[in-house]
Amino acid sequence: MDEEGAVSSEEYIPRMGLVVDSPDGDGRRRPRHRRHQRPPVPAQTRAQETGNGEISGVVTNGTTDEPVGNVTVTLSRFESQSPESIDITVEADSEGRYRFAGVDTSDGLVYATSVNYSGVLYGSGMIQVTDTPTAVADITVYETTVSPSEIRLRDRVILLNGTDQAAGEVSLTDIFNVENTGDRSLVPDMRGRTLRLHVPDNATTVSPRAGFDFGTPSVEGSSVYLTSPIRPGTSTPSLAYIIPYRGTGSDLRLTSLYPTDSMRFLIPADETGAGPSVRSNGAELRDDGIMTIGDRDYHVWSLADLGPGTVVDVEIADLPQSAVGNRTLWTTEPIIIAGLAVGAASVVTGTLVRRRGLHLPRPVVVTPAIETSLETRRADLAEALRVLEDDHTQGRIDDTTYASERRAILQDLRGISRAMRGLGEDD
Repeated sequence: MDEEGAVSSEEYIPRMGLVVDSPDGDGRRRPRHRRHQRPPVPAQTRAQETGNGEISGVVTNGTTDEPVGNVTVTLSRFESQSPESIDITVEADSEGRYRFAGVDTSDGLVYATSVNYSGVLYGSGMIQVTDTPTAVADITVYETTVSPSEIRLRDRVILLNGTDQAAGEVSLTDIFNVENTGDRSLVPDMRGRTLRLHVPDNATTVSPRAGFDFGTPSVEGSSVYLTSPIRPGTSTPSLAYIIPYRGTGSDLRLTSLYPTDSMRFLIPADETGAGPSVRSNGAELRDDGIMTIGDRDYHVWSLADLGPGTVVDVEIADLPQSAVGNRTLWTTEPIIIAGLAVGAASVVTGTLVRRRGLHLPRPVVVTPAIETSLETRRADLAEALRVLEDDHTQGRIDDTTYASERRAILQDLRGISRAMRGLGEDD
């Protein structure tokens, strides 16, 4: 230790339990290390960190289809009881090949590799070497652009999440299934913006929803501007907002800023299929019937093939009479986001979602930026991880649910850790 308590290179590398090799074959070790505000690793943990695992891969430029040589590759290790990662780096060779040897294969450890290329962080996804000690984790990076011409919405889902009859308000979640169809990452323009998401003019209390990791967005009028890079492929930012209503109907005006394959409205329905409905003023609204997601039924209405600039006026009708009765709120919205984002009907249980705190709103400052407490989110997720581990140990959840939830929590924690270090999103 030095005078400030930092870990020296001689101490740090053994703690990782890693031997960092360059694939150039010269036999020299090239350790690099960083420490990100985490306490020293306990001695008993250090004693266990001698493994025979290996993680290797190739860094490729997805824009040119050429290998990317001589870039720094970071290996991040995550432990089940810690929200922080322990990172170590190695230089890829001239053909983009990299290798981490001596990786600890103990239970409860998850790894990921990443590369920062042209200011954008690219990751391999989560890696486990407990059962199979050798893993290949290729990384694809891309050139950049500030033009959103390759952006389209594969799906936009407006979910009725709850009603407040006394206040005359409806709570909506707006889920944008964004696809960057090009071969370049969309990066911030001169104003620091990448995507623009439109919300109704009468929306209030706009807030990002669970899992929102798209930089520090700002709200100006009816537009929400994202600031993080948008990589080729799909991503799913989601927003929540309040719309006032009087009587039994709430009017929405929605604008499609990008080519949109479908726009869907999901309205909770009871066991008989009854509930509020959606009506359109001019648009060809299709009734798609009942969809079951999780343990709840939703009546679905949809529009298809909307061009940029298309304005859609709809009414959510047959709501409970406003200013009468008690407050009624549903809390299944995070499950819906998860199910729609992956296109699957099987999702985590509502109990675990509530334990993770993902149903809670993220408050927004209208302008200039959204102020989200990353420290609070990290603490909440760390507690959720502790509860999950306890549930699994006590046999309250099965192995499949445990593995799925644990992976999701660790991925959220990794994103928060990256954001706190100024690196942004890193799937």
